[in-house]
Amino acid sequence: IDEVGKLFDQGKYFLPQLIASAEAMKLSIEYLEPLLAGTRAEGDMPTVVIATVQGDIHDIGKNLVGLMLKNHGFHVIDLGKDVSKEAIAEAALTNHAAIIGLSALKTTTMQEMKHVVDYVHEKGIPVRIMIGGAVITPEYAKEIGADYKPLKLAGGYDHNWVLNGSGFRKVASAESEETGIKMEVYTDLPGIQFYSGNFLAGAKGKLGAVYGKGCGICFETQYFPDAIHKDNFESPITKAGEVYDTTTTYRFC
Repeated sequence: IDEVGKLFDQGKYFLPQLIASAEAMKLSIEYLEPLLAGTRAEGDMPTVVIATVQGDIHDIGKNLVGLMLKNHGFHVIDLGKDVSKEAIAEAALTNHAAIIGLSALKTTTMQEMKHVVDYVHEKGIPVRIMIGGAVITPEYAKEIGADYKPLKLAGGYDHNWVLNGSGFRKVASAESEETGIKMEVYTDLPGIQFYSGNFLAGAKGKLGAVYGKGCGICFETQYFPDAIHKDNFESPITKAGEVYDTTTTYRFC
């Protein structure tokens, strides 16, 4: 499905091929699910209610998430697509769900996620809400009051970001409101890892300064994680006889 998406972006595939591949993916999921059933984890696992929000009819990503959750032993209740906030809340309450998973593909329908979050909180349903989709970001999850588990587990940011453009270009900047010192990052690499000092705990710096959690940041330019196993990622491999040549510049002003 990733390859089809790439060919569609390149103008080599068109809507009929996109629809056909989506149908093939759905059939593949239906075929794989019973085969994976015998390998599912044992034990009393939480119930998860998943749905594509009202106004959105895209469900391939949701279906894949549901399949993986089931394979790991979660009890998954899939409400399908174009589901109202009332139906989602009712299913979570009735089935004593621990997690609600919401999916949306478009920027126009992702707004419905906030309506679901607000409605669930208004009803006082004790459940975590995770969101996902092509247009979803950690910032949006935080903005609407959804749970962003990786951010919580890491205690802050420690994530790789895909950089726009190619060649040597400016990719990031940070500025201190207190001193006015600004740092700019330039690189020819495709990705950057942003780390927000999650595990600083009383580290000592210059002139006896003590740095606690979140008191530092790091921009690490790099290739994408697991790039050696992804044909559509830029390769980080340097073969015998080749010269590794990349440039990253940190400019302070």
